[in-house]
Amino acid sequence: MRPAGSDIGREMRENKTKACRRIWLGLSVLLCVLRNFSGAQEKAPEPPEDKPFPLFYSSDAPFREAIAGTTIKPPGVPVTGLTLPHHALALDLIAEGLALAVGGDYERIIIISPDHFRRGKTAGSTADRDFLTVMGRIRTDKAAAKKLAGHPLLSLSSLASHEHGFRAILPLVAGWFPDIPVLTIAIGIRTTPEEWKGLAEAIEPFFTEKTLLIQSTDFSHYLTASVAREKDAETLRILALEDPDLVNGLHQPDHIDSKAAQWIQMTLQKKRGSRLTVVNNRNAAAYVPAHEPEPRETTSYVTQAYSPDIIPSKGLPGKTWYLGGDFHLGRTLAEKIHEPRALDFLEKRMQYLTGGAPLILNLEGVLSESPRDPATLHPMQIVMPAKETLELFHRWNVAAVVLANNHTLDLGVEGYAATKQLLGASGITVIEDKARVHFPEFDLYAATDVHNRPEPEIDRLRSTDLPLREDKTFPQIAFFHWGQEYRPETTARQHWLTRAARESGFDLITGCHPHVPSTGWTGADSALVYPSLGNLLFDQIEEQRGGTLLELRFFEQGTFATRLIPVGNLYREWMKSQVGGK
Repeated sequence: MRPAGSDIGREMRENKTKACRRIWLGLSVLLCVLRNFSGAQEKAPEPPEDKPFPLFYSSDAPFREAIAGTTIKPPGVPVTGLTLPHHALALDLIAEGLALAVGGDYERIIIISPDHFRRGKTAGSTADRDFLTVMGRIRTDKAAAKKLAGHPLLSLSSLASHEHGFRAILPLVAGWFPDIPVLTIAIGIRTTPEEWKGLAEAIEPFFTEKTLLIQSTDFSHYLTASVAREKDAETLRILALEDPDLVNGLHQPDHIDSKAAQWIQMTLQKKRGSRLTVVNNRNAAAYVPAHEPEPRETTSYVTQAYSPDIIPSKGLPGKTWYLGGDFHLGRTLAEKIHEPRALDFLEKRMQYLTGGAPLILNLEGVLSESPRDPATLHPMQIVMPAKETLELFHRWNVAAVVLANNHTLDLGVEGYAATKQLLGASGITVIEDKARVHFPEFDLYAATDVHNRPEPEIDRLRSTDLPLREDKTFPQIAFFHWGQEYRPETTARQHWLTRAARESGFDLITGCHPHVPSTGWTGADSALVYPSLGNLLFDQIEEQRGGTLLELRFFEQGTFATRLIPVGNLYREWMKSQVGGK
């Protein structure tokens, strides 16, 4: 982990003051240490109205060090928004977030921050004066500021000269975007959802196609690192669903220091068609040297990026895994896999989606080394050529397959045993029915609620089949074969299993069997649920019979972020790609 820090001024909590840290500067590195302190925030003298706001730093070294230490590269897709911390303790996180936007075609940068100390006379405050930073002068979009200040919920204010929500971000903006004017907006921490709506409407005309919207927001406050981790996990579940209205269910400051800023960001980005990507999640305790005691009160950071295109996970912090839905290479697919360029097409398509990250999928059928006469098989029996299937798994970086479904016994116990042997010999982990398997970043439990052929039976699982959680700090995932075929709606049976899984302590519940993808849901205090991932690869040509990949990215503190990555109907695309395909 890169050291970070700065010679920052003191920060204050609303009515009582507590400290957060002490900082010292070395010759080559900066070490930041979280500490309690007392005392009132020092108010900087007001500069003359014709002078820029000073930003309270005496050295540009920490900012240049943060820029130089950033390894993240621009993603190659337009970035329309960022969520960044405002503690100089986390300069490295601010820098890696801004790095995603470097090179973007911007004419304006808007920064929205909490008005931490309620200095504004209106719900929101803006400024029409420039900022003087240790990294250079920042030009304010004065015309936009004056227009914005004409709104009943906004007014011009000098509070930006004291608001720490801007302090650590603006010098890095000056370093990376020196010629782009900035519009600062501070939003009261006690504003109402109705005021959020009004503020979003006021900001929207200035959020053009060539505007970068930066949200200056810190997350869990004043909690121990272990409790902060729990709150961060709840926040990440809410963010995963990309529904601005769910933000109001978070608690301020236990989850976030400005629900208003998060809601406004998500609302405006949704109107633009931009999707949210969590970039990183870290707690301030991670910056404390090993020999120092863990602080009693911490702050968490959840950095985010927004884009109308999928921002590739490759190159982002954290360890990435993908979960996929129903897969087979049997029936008509068994013949078509021998066509020229078939494996190449499927490899290229999956590499584009996953970047080569490990993949876990539901293997719906049986592997066989010897060709089968189709006339000897029932139409519902799925038998796949082992050689081609395993070759494709290698190209896709399939790390494990789930065998908890209603087709794994299509050739009886002997066929099942042979499939397990072939997978194991290829280095692929097998996840059997009612089994929990440990991976480096998470545990995955798989079970089927649909019994194997010849006669399918449903409602097979009991609540007692679900293992109880053993480690509250290690992510637990349930993968069910459940639901009704071709129905994205969740059944009453699935809701019952979801409740049982939540009570057993699972953080994430997903699965397949309906052959169509579904949307997810959660509550801040409950598991994240994606009922059906649909088909990853299945011989169903209808466009709606496609699927999604569930992306999981795990961070150092034990939390994880999720995204649904649309796959479409991979079989349909494959057929169209082949010579003479329909």
